[in-house]
Amino acid sequence: MKSVAFFSAKGIDASDGIEGLLHRLPMASEKSMAATLVLFDTFDWRLYNASRLLYRLDNTYLLYDPVRDRVLQQQTIETQPQFVWQFPDSALQAKLEPIIEMRALMPLVELKTKATTYRVLNKDEKTVVRLKHWAVYPPQDEAEPPINHYVAVRVVRGYRRHLRRVQQHLLDLDFQPSPHNMLLDVVALGDKTPGDYATKINVALTPTMPAAEATKIILRFLTIVMRQNEAGIKADIDTEFLHDFRVAIRRTRSALSQIKGVFPQAQTERFKQDFSSIGKMTNDLRDLDVYLLAEDRYKAMLPDTMRHDINPLMTYLKRRRSRALKEVIKALNSETYESVMQAWDTFLTQPVEDAPNAFTPSIELAKKRIYKKYRRIVKWGQAILENMEDEQLHALRIECKKLRYLMEFFESLFPRNRMVASIKQLKRLQANLGDFNDLCVQEAYLQRLVDEMPPSHDSKKLFLAMGGLIGSLQRERLQVKAEFADAFAQFSTPANKKQFKKLFAN
Repeated sequence: MKSVAFFSAKGIDASDGIEGLLHRLPMASEKSMAATLVLFDTFDWRLYNASRLLYRLDNTYLLYDPVRDRVLQQQTIETQPQFVWQFPDSALQAKLEPIIEMRALMPLVELKTKATTYRVLNKDEKTVVRLKHWAVYPPQDEAEPPINHYVAVRVVRGYRRHLRRVQQHLLDLDFQPSPHNMLLDVVALGDKTPGDYATKINVALTPTMPAAEATKIILRFLTIVMRQNEAGIKADIDTEFLHDFRVAIRRTRSALSQIKGVFPQAQTERFKQDFSSIGKMTNDLRDLDVYLLAEDRYKAMLPDTMRHDINPLMTYLKRRRSRALKEVIKALNSETYESVMQAWDTFLTQPVEDAPNAFTPSIELAKKRIYKKYRRIVKWGQAILENMEDEQLHALRIECKKLRYLMEFFESLFPRNRMVASIKQLKRLQANLGDFNDLCVQEAYLQRLVDEMPPSHDSKKLFLAMGGLIGSLQRERLQVKAEFADAFAQFSTPANKKQFKKLFAN
């Protein structure tokens, strides 16, 4: 079975076209169905990027694979879930969870549709082609003319020549061929363009570009990411708006610190301090988000009989989060924040000023900074293996993050496949160091909460559960720490050293 979708050209009354097809071919109308169609995705297009579309027809949710042109799962749900954990336990939820994770589903497009199915018959009145016609209307007023018309044609096995005949008739009636199902066209009818948001640095630098100019291009990209996430933070849509905002802040500070000598020192120091302050004002909210997102994981670490005993802890953290969110919103709405961002925008649009490395070719500075950082990490890691002190592991984690940022900033200057492979090796080491740091922080934070939380009639059970949780985190931390040697060995193999030297050594 093969399906081909068509859509009408602008200005064509495609309903007349369908009538014209009825006059040209023996066709039988099977059924018509009117429904409200809503397409959903996350702010960062996780479903679209995974070649999936989630849409709702009235109260039925359908997960669609546009590559294979088939519905993977569907389920009738009376409510409108915003997060994957709000879906009923089902095959649909299981397919959505690893894709959207903690992100909120947002309605992208809402339309009224009227779908009619037809059968094209041969002279023996056997069905040779199935045809489905959609008329798509604005959501507010179905009396308005259709926005567009779509036709999908599916041939019955053994009658392929009839498919070609139907296709030609549609073309004669001014339908235009489409390479995909109508749903991908419908996505484009919304206010957002698919893939219009991504945190992965996507800039086109050239090797001879002055380093200051290249750095400003990188910083402008990061500023756009910051600005794109402000509204989502204020509306508290999901936790990842703040996460992406903070990553853009960290990358900005890292660029100012690591791409040395490209801007005047006074300007560099001023903006490093400004963005440090902005980052700090979000720390408490992000910490609370992390702990609340980990609620199910924390409970799974405890015996069944103790899992509900940490509910008062989560209630306490939610109250604190509510206060922290208000503080962040207040800061983002402040004149101080807007003044910093306006000054930053002005700086990024000004001509490059003289500085020691301002006019150094970008590839020359990139190679120098990346290779120096890489060699330092290898040296530090080898020294850490001798004593495995926690503080040294934390310091190495920060250095690895700096190296990762540098490589991502200048990725477009180097062969893509080699950069992707090198970054992948670094990510494996970062995963180990990041897990170790997270467990250390969570363990210490929970220990502080034991002293902070007000006593209640449930305090004894709560503190016993928290003690059990701290013990579980400690055991996991020690296990992750024991895995560092293997993670570092994989990163510092002779082959990887050779790859870094080939890419970045002058």
